[in-house]
Amino acid sequence: MDAVDPVVAIVTTGIKNQFGHPHDEVISRLEERVSEGAVFVTRDLGTVVVISDGERVWVESER
Repeated sequence: MDAVDPVVAIVTTGIKNQFGHPHDEVISRLEERVSEGAVFVTRDLGTVVVISDGERVWVESER
């Protein structure tokens, strides 16, 4: 993550997946890096769309 310096993180996973993803530890590590409100999990939010004007970034979700 140091190489790309992300401002948002999107975790794609299905509802009730058999492996229990995403694990709490992974979400915690992402939140430490990008901030709590910038981690988007498709299992909870549905489709996630990232929009940018080249300077700013917006994220919209289905739910």
